[in-house]
Amino acid sequence: MNNKYMEYALKIASEYFYLKEVPVAAVIVKDEKIIASGYNNIESSNNATLHAEILAINEAHYIGDLQSKYLTGADIYITLEPCLMCAGALFLSRISNIYFGAYDYENGAFSKFEIEKKYNNPPNIYGGIMEEECSSLIKGFFKELRNGNK
Repeated sequence: MNNKYMEYALKIASEYFYLKEVPVAAVIVKDEKIIASGYNNIESSNNATLHAEILAINEAHYIGDLQSKYLTGADIYITLEPCLMCAGALFLSRISNIYFGAYDYENGAFSKFEIEKKYNNPPNIYGGIMEEECSSLIKGFFKELRNGNK
């Protein structure tokens, strides 16, 4: 685990804070090299499936030149705990390690649904990486939204 990758994910999420997208970003790393990244693009695209993780997975396959349908040996750093859809996609992609920042106690695949207990050979999962910074960004976004500044 390397905090510089979570810092990079936070930087990406911060850049999209003012686009009315929930500021969540994901960075995929393989062999100590960033091979893909993504940020929530739900509102802009009017597509509920375009979460940061899904976009990063797709970029890794199309641009990252993996030459495999799997992300074996890769790690993902996400500013927010993945939802069920994204966790499922990460598990099916066979990513090796999932690192996330803020916990999502309402919709989180691990803290609420414990999805990792339902799969054989799930990836390693580590939560709370730079949790304060990740939580602060997301809470700030929703505070702005409630105040009518979005």
